[in-house]
Amino acid sequence: MTTADRQELLRDLLGELPADRAARLAARLAVEPELAAARRALAERWQALELPPAAPAPLGFAARVRARAEAEAKEARAGWFGFGAGLLPATAAAGVLAAGVALGAWLGAGLVANATPTPA
Repeated sequence: MTTADRQELLRDLLGELPADRAARLAARLAVEPELAAARRALAERWQALELPPAAPAPLGFAARVRARAEAEAKEARAGWFGFGAGLLPATAAAGVLAAGVALGAWLGAGLVANATPTPA
């Protein structure tokens, strides 16, 4: 069986084959037992993949989602200068890191400049 045959079987199973091609495939299935067995196996696997019907959402779910979304939007608008509440700690951390790098570079440069060669 070729890849094209497998694709044809799958398209037939999904109902995507045009009527003329579906008729040709049905004729082949009647005379080719290997192809018919592959079609049955594919149909069995496809049936096993079907999901059960979706359960309805619990009562009040939509109202809880809407309330939470509105609360989060309000919290975001209340942040510093409209940038959001999480921006201030991130900015402070970046500033501390930059100050530490600058201080380390300044101290390191001073140590190198004051270093005296040791006699050999």
